[in-house]
Amino acid sequence: MEVDAAGEQDWTAGDQQSLFHGFKLLLQDPKNWILIVVCHGAANATAINSFFPTIVKSMRKDRITTLLLTAPPYLLACIVCAVVAWNADRIQERFWHTSLSIASVLAGFAISTSTTGISPRYFGDMIILPGIYSGFNMSMVWTANTNFCPVSKRAAALAFNNALATICSIYGSFLYPNGAEPRFILAFSVNVAMATIANIASIALHFVLKRANRKLELKEAEEEAAGRHLPGSGFRYLT
Repeated sequence: MEVDAAGEQDWTAGDQQSLFHGFKLLLQDPKNWILIVVCHGAANATAINSFFPTIVKSMRKDRITTLLLTAPPYLLACIVCAVVAWNADRIQERFWHTSLSIASVLAGFAISTSTTGISPRYFGDMIILPGIYSGFNMSMVWTANTNFCPVSKRAAALAFNNALATICSIYGSFLYPNGAEPRFILAFSVNVAMATIANIASIALHFVLKRANRKLELKEAEEEAAGRHLPGSGFRYLT
């Protein structure tokens, strides 16, 4: 916590910014292990990109209609990602923007796997893709904000968490076997479970960071009362 708060040395000489030192600090930080769960759970459903046309085609539409119906969810995802990122930065908040995005993924897959109706399934598809992209993007932003200093730790966190999150692309394609349409129960059930786990982890991280912020406030108050200056004074984790 003290290392993250020491924000006045965001970049120093290379010998003080060893990547391996930053990686060691990262492995010793319990907060980042919670973040890994959030990142992996948020990214778990990205394998749907390879099978999305197949999922849309299972709605029994012709080839041209299928291709046309494939585009709107991606267009909406672009808009939602931009709005979520802008608003999260505007109000300096991370938990709700991450959690609600992942919750929309959970809801979308739950709807799509529970019915064969075309309208509800397409609605589920429309909220799945924006949730996947905005949820994963926000989890990586939260990673950078939480592992703020030193910069070597932040760099290691972004690389490490992204690598562990995208492992899902290795096993994700095996969740969509031939004959799984139209409900894709295996893939959608796994995605619902992982989204649930990711949301639980984001809730846990939210309270861990709020507790850390209270400790920082108390420590600053003690140092000010003693007439001492605390390095990184004013730093708070974004929750």
